[in-house]
Order: sequence, then structure tokens, then C-alpha cells
Amino acid sequence: MFSTYPFVWDFVENLPDGNNKDIFMLDTLAGLSGGIVGPLKKAVSARGYCPTGATEIRMPSNYARTDHEKPEDERLRSKGREKAASFAKDLASVRASWPSIPLLPDLVKRVGRDPRSAA
Repeated sequence: MFSTYPFVWDFVENLPDGNNKDIFMLDTLAGLSGGIVGPLKKAVSARGYCPTGATEIRMPSNYARTDHEKPEDERLRSKGREKAASFAKDLASVRASWPSIPLLPDLVKRVGRDPRSAA
């Protein structure tokens, strides 16, 4: 399990000071996200940003894919488009949220493969 690629953490750590600007997160994944939502909220908050919403959208896998379209791929993409549209509406109407589970960010950093982990 890992939370995300090291270049994502590098990007976040090199963001300019947020000065309380709103920020949102949308990630796409084929399965588990590795618990990125909470740790990313903590990281952008530490940079001075105001987390306004986060969502994860399941999509067809693209990992080492050699096969042709699977029957479920279009269904996943369609559901993903619907979820993205709903999230955009929630952001625009200030109804979105950026959830986090207490203790999970620290647990993810301890058991995950984040190179900055203090495991």
C-alpha cells in the first residue's frame, strides 16, 4: 500500500504559501487510493490552503493494461463523469467536504511506502 507517488508529495511541498486560498482534490483510481485524502488535507492545510472538498472517482485500470475494453469500462467511466459533475456542483454551491479519518493519516504514513514516512 502506498499513499501516492513521490512526485505528488514533492509538488504539494513546493506549493507557494496558500494565504487561506481554497483548494480541492479529485483523484481517479482503479481500486484503493492508499488513504491519500486525509494526509493530503493535512499537507495543504500546513501550506496555508483552505481545503474545500475532496473526492475519489473509480475508473478502469490503466496499470500494465494489454487487453481491450472490458464490458464494465464504459459503465465505470459513465459513473465517473456523473460523480465529477456532482462534485463540481457541490464545490460551486459550497456543499463539498474534505473528509479525513482521525489517526488514519498517521497510520498510512507508518505502513505506507511514502519515502517521507517516519516508519
